[in-house]
Amino acid sequence: MSPLLRMLGLAIIGIGSVPCVSPVHAQTFTLHSPALSAGERLSQKYLGQGGPRKCNGQNVSPPLQWTNAPPGTRSFLIMLTDTDGWGEPNDAGFIHWIAYGIPAARTSLAEGEANSSSRTLMLGKNTLGSATYFGPCPQTAGDQPHEYVFSITALSLEPQALRPGLNFSELWELVSPHELNDASLSVRYAGEFLEKKPPYYARLISDPTYQAAERELSALRKLNPSGVDEKSEHGKRIAFLLQLQSTREKQIADQFNRENPGKQPR
Repeated sequence: MSPLLRMLGLAIIGIGSVPCVSPVHAQTFTLHSPALSAGERLSQKYLGQGGPRKCNGQNVSPPLQWTNAPPGTRSFLIMLTDTDGWGEPNDAGFIHWIAYGIPAARTSLAEGEANSSSRTLMLGKNTLGSATYFGPCPQTAGDQPHEYVFSITALSLEPQALRPGLNFSELWELVSPHELNDASLSVRYAGEFLEKKPPYYARLISDPTYQAAERELSALRKLNPSGVDEKSEHGKRIAFLLQLQSTREKQIADQFNRENPGKQPR
C-alpha cells in the first residue's frame, strides 16, 4: 500500500508517533514534535482560527522534527489531516495543511515557520481552499475527539519540481510515483468555540435525543460533503434532525429556566 494512503488510513488512539522502516533501510524514519506531548491538551495557538466554524485558536504551525530519512530523498511533503473529518474525495478526510518542496537537508520546521510559503517550502491548498496552515477545529463543541495526523513523506522529487498551491488531489497524482517512505504523529482533539455557552449547555450535549440526532447528522454530512438538495430524502432528513435538535434545546432551556430562575441563557 502506498505510504500516503496508509497515512490517511491510520487508526491511532491518543497521541503518538508512527515510525516507518524502509525494507531496504534499517534505520527508522520518525516524526516528532517538542510541542505535542502524550496526554496533554493541544495548545490553543496551534488550533484553527476563524473560518466557518468560528474557531478560537491562533493558526500557528507547531514545531516538527524528523530523523533518518531514506536514501534517495530529495524533498519532503508534510500534511495535517483530520481523519475523522470529511471534504476530500475517496474518504481522505479533511486536509488542514499541506507543505512541500522542503529540501532533503532539512530535519525540522520551527514553530510558525510553515504559516506561509518561503524559499524553503511551498504551501498547498487545504480543504477550505486556502494555501495556509489551518489548525484543528472539529465541527461541533462537545463533539467526540477527532484524530489529527501530522505526516511527513520522503520524496525522490527535487524541491522545485512542483508548483505552489496544489490541492490534495493534484498533489497525490504528481507525488505518488515518487514516494520513498513516510512517518506520522497523531493527536486527538475535541472542539471548542469562542462564544460563551448557555448555562444549560452541559445538559444539552448529554441529552440522548440531541446526541442521537447529532450522530445521524454527522453521518449524513459525511455522505454528502458538498451539501444536499433540500428536496431530496437526505435533505429532508437533515432538516428534520435540525428541527428536532432546536425543539429539544428549547425544551431543555425552558426546564433549566424553571429550575434556575436567576440564570437566564443568552
